[in-house]
Amino acid sequence: MDYSSSHHLDQVDLSLCQELESVLHHEELFWKQKVRCDWLKLRDQNTKFFHTCTLLRGKNNCITAIRKSDGNWIYDPKDIEDEANDFFQRLYREIPAPLGGLPHSGFPQLDPTDINFLEKPMSNEEIKEAMFDMAPLKAPRSDGFHALFFQKK
Repeated sequence: MDYSSSHHLDQVDLSLCQELESVLHHEELFWKQKVRCDWLKLRDQNTKFFHTCTLLRGKNNCITAIRKSDGNWIYDPKDIEDEANDFFQRLYREIPAPLGGLPHSGFPQLDPTDINFLEKPMSNEEIKEAMFDMAPLKAPRSDGFHALFFQKK
């Protein structure tokens, strides 16, 4: 191509280069989705080493043996599954605590002044003061917004 100035060959070359870039881009997206690892962030160019690492990672991401609480090893996948189920069922089993007795005098009663204070409606100024007293970036509410989101000056 260096010796000829054919417009048609230049267009074919450009088209093939664009198609190659597209195929390489799609291949890179495929490996990003499949592997989800840092190699692509570091601009690895799909080398043999990279593919070998992905295959090894897939082989290493399985449990082939576990040790029971009595010290014996289990190698059979079905036995491993059963042991894992038993372990987590024991771990998260609900063990009810004994209920303590109620106080002999019953539940404590609120004073009438406290009841009146709790029944009093809140003003917008009280709400604003409470919002501005909160740390603006502490734990978010259940909707995911921090207090700073609601603090308009």
